[in-house]
Amino acid sequence: MKKIFELTFSLVICFVLVYAALLSGKKVDKTKDLKQIAYSEYSIKTKPKLISVKVIVYDDTIKPYYDLEMVTFNNRNIFLSNANAEGYRGAGYFKVPPGRYELKWTITIGANSYKTFTQLVDISEVDKYVHILIEGENKTESKS
Repeated sequence: MKKIFELTFSLVICFVLVYAALLSGKKVDKTKDLKQIAYSEYSIKTKPKLISVKVIVYDDTIKPYYDLEMVTFNNRNIFLSNANAEGYRGAGYFKVPPGRYELKWTITIGANSYKTFTQLVDISEVDKYVHILIEGENKTESKS
């Protein structure tokens, strides 16, 4: 009987020591309940949702000599080719997470005058696709 008591006591002491060693290696936030801790520790980490953004650029065909010089979206340049008959200069395609992004474009007015426009584009998680059209000074934005 004495041997069984010693064996049980030894097992309890070992269990307490192992449990204490496991707890000491990990900080426990007591403000979270057990469900939140289990979900945050063992949930699958997913990539953030990416939204497609298309920026189409045209020169202003109504006002003469209003030509686009530079267009950037989120500090990334959009390549501009020579304008065709409709004034089309190019397009940029981006995939970005939801957030607020800067759209900046510069136009030339006449020979030596420049004008820069800056606008913020808000992209939310419910958006599937954002279409931005720039025609000279004007910007049109549609979302779906």
